[in-house]
Amino acid sequence: MKKPMMIGLVLVNLMIFSGCGEAENVANESENKAEEIAAEKTGPVPFADINMDVMDAYAEYKISFTKGEGNCMDQGFPTNLVYGPKINVIKTEDEKYVEDMTAVDFTGTIRFDQVPLSTGSAACVVKTTAGISTANLTCSVKEGEVSNEVCTATFKLTAEKA
Repeated sequence: MKKPMMIGLVLVNLMIFSGCGEAENVANESENKAEEIAAEKTGPVPFADINMDVMDAYAEYKISFTKGEGNCMDQGFPTNLVYGPKINVIKTEDEKYVEDMTAVDFTGTIRFDQVPLSTGSAACVVKTTAGISTANLTCSVKEGEVSNEVCTATFKLTAEKA
């Protein structure tokens, strides 16, 4: 009677220990997956993924405006525009256009001037929203005391850790 009970205890212990090994493997796989995700996040990610507003994000991230669509693109609006990182400046990546007088506010609006368009030098406003990876752009040219809207566009926003 002792032998069957001993064999039963040994079998129970083997089942318990074999289960622990599986749990350890699952934990290691989860840890490896988290490291892979963190490594992927070092490149550009959709702006929504960083869960910050543009006013806070530019201190840590380069925010890129990509895949522009709208009539501003027909007028020569820059296709490689970036905002930040670490400085409140909007520019093209090749720095052919740089606006030192860039303004940003808590509503997610970025304002900048002197954008060279085919209709003349324009003042532009980009509206962003935390948690959304698209931005709307409006550019206008001042004629006398009146600002006339000359074009609009929509951009995809990506963020890359500086």
